[in-house]
Amino acid sequence: MRNTTLFALAQCPYLSVDDLVLYARIGRPSAAKALGRLLRAGEAARLVLPDRHRHAYLYYLTPPGIVAAAAEARHDPTALTTHFGLTEAGLRDRLPLLPRLVASRRVLLALRHDLMDAGGAWRDWLAYPVRWRYTVRGQRRLYLLDGYGVVVPPGGLGWPVGYLWDGDPDAPPAFLTARLAELDAVRAAPEYGIGRRAAVPSVLLVAADAGRVPRAYRPGLLWTTVADIARDGPLRAPWRSTAARGGPAPLLEALGRATPPGEHRTPSDYVPSHRSGGGRGELVTRRRARPRRPPPTLAAQARA
Repeated sequence: MRNTTLFALAQCPYLSVDDLVLYARIGRPSAAKALGRLLRAGEAARLVLPDRHRHAYLYYLTPPGIVAAAAEARHDPTALTTHFGLTEAGLRDRLPLLPRLVASRRVLLALRHDLMDAGGAWRDWLAYPVRWRYTVRGQRRLYLLDGYGVVVPPGGLGWPVGYLWDGDPDAPPAFLTARLAELDAVRAAPEYGIGRRAAVPSVLLVAADAGRVPRAYRPGLLWTTVADIARDGPLRAPWRSTAARGGPAPLLEALGRATPPGEHRTPSDYVPSHRSGGGRGELVTRRRARPRRPPPTLAAQARA
């Protein structure tokens, strides 16, 4: 259980007890004990996230915890820190939008849980912040996503997907409209063209309600609502599209309509970089002959 908890905190800094329950598929008492042991050993620290109903502790790895996780994964601590954005600056950068990170990531954890139950997997995934580079009139820009990963159905090829969260009903609807308009600019960027096929994966959008989603035609965008996910879970919730034929459909069917599996670049083709102009954990569009992947043990844990 120690290894699983270390891996969970490496992949998901600022993790709550309830989030670890989803990640590790264990009971709440076991999750609380596992995090408490790392806390007492000095391998994890925690902060308090004020909540309307109760305060929640959020746990993250300390430098000794990063070393321990890397040792268990038989991987270099610096590479682990870079890939998951675990530097002091990387952790600090998440703080201004911490409630958003926790709420949006919970959908990804639930998706992982549901896919595992169905015999599939949620692979090579990262939660907020995920940055994609693109070019507009010769200027390099960054598009901020709330997550990305590969949805793998039972016995099938995977669909790489981006992820946007708009689950806060108090956020101005214009904010989502602007994010989707920028997504259109990403799709139009020349570096995302591979022949006649778009290199930008499908993007999953979770909105606070259906009225917030603009009705403009956007190929590759699939959306559902917070209420749909609360009722059915992310895998069985009705996902909608302005481009695909047919009505709302469960996620795997909706993805199958939107794009053939395996047709696009996989997320591992976008490599983390600290190069000039790049941010921590940034996903760079340059292809690599042998893409850098998460540490093997962490990748295996994500599939388990």
